[in-house]
Amino acid sequence: ISKPKLSAWLLLLMIIMGGASPAWANGGGAFLESGFGSRPLGMGKAYVAVAENADAVYWDPAALADIKQAEFTSMYTKMWGDVSTTYLAYAQSLDGYGHVGVSYIRSAIDGISKTDSFGSLLGSINYSDQALLLAYGKPVWENLDMGSTIKIVAQTLDDKSNAGADIDLAAKLTIDHTLSAALKIENALEGSIGPDKFDRNYKLGPAYRPSDTLLLAADLNANNKRSYFNYGVEWAILPIFTVRGGVSDRRFAAGIGLSVDGFTFDYSFSKHDLGDINTFSLSAHL
Repeated sequence: ISKPKLSAWLLLLMIIMGGASPAWANGGGAFLESGFGSRPLGMGKAYVAVAENADAVYWDPAALADIKQAEFTSMYTKMWGDVSTTYLAYAQSLDGYGHVGVSYIRSAIDGISKTDSFGSLLGSINYSDQALLLAYGKPVWENLDMGSTIKIVAQTLDDKSNAGADIDLAAKLTIDHTLSAALKIENALEGSIGPDKFDRNYKLGPAYRPSDTLLLAADLNANNKRSYFNYGVEWAILPIFTVRGGVSDRRFAAGIGLSVDGFTFDYSFSKHDLGDINTFSLSAHL
């Protein structure tokens, strides 16, 4: 077995044997930690080395280098009855000049009742978190791809708002057609939005395809406040139908995917302390 492949297998073994911490970070832009896209969420967010379409804008910009044609993906969910989240992403090749992608994310609570000190209704207010992601990825050496994502984040409550920016850096190594590994540094500049600092976070993990129909993945997530592991599996039962499962920070997730004529519909279900989450995604090759 070659030395690079041995290193990747050791990395996979370390992650499988690892533990997890249930703590939650609460820095600026924390809503971006939720993860987006029904396929990644159905795999328990074990996706940093798996990303291979427009989801790479968020999950691993280095993986944009693998895109052969224009890709679009979207997701919608309503969490806990009040919080609605919309996610849109698009990526394409620049014909020899690398690959680019853009994503827009909005998570909001609309129609919050506004009252005075006596409890009289004064109308309603809205709260929203929004992010614009601009990504670039390119092959740099043999089987090594690198990429980065500029993130512009805004928070709005009624007539008050804050904005900030940061950058993610990523690298992906493809060992062979069955094994790859990726590293992503989120919030590399440790910027801020208002008084809240963006927490730098590290994602590291392998993806292994023992066959054309089976995919296994695992991620380590770590920062100065917590560390935890994600595990995921995807099985293509039929060429057009896929089932998924995973565990993210000790929370169970599952999902399905259906592909027809260049369009893919994905659904995911995941457990959370505040209630179950259902997401729906539609993706297309353009």
